[in-house]
Amino acid sequence: MERVRIDHFLIGFSVGAAAGLVFALSSGNKMRSQITKAAADGATYFKECGEIVRDAVIDVAQRSKDQIGRHKEGVAEAIKRGSEAYRRTIS
Repeated sequence: MERVRIDHFLIGFSVGAAAGLVFALSSGNKMRSQITKAAADGATYFKECGEIVRDAVIDVAQRSKDQIGRHKEGVAEAIKRGSEAYRRTIS
């Protein structure tokens, strides 16, 4: 999975927006339309990134839960065997 860096996106967006305004040869209405479209595309990008992050967090949480379950069973088994060994020793 590709790591998403929000700060890199914001820096790139800012530089691109500034360059676009400096070198723009479009009329005001056309420029506002392009800015609106770029903002909508950015919002879509953030939504997709949020879904990727959410899925990654859910995956990590599930794997952690599974690992804790395995360790819990191992500890319970060790306690049981230790108790049995103790009982045999004192008997």
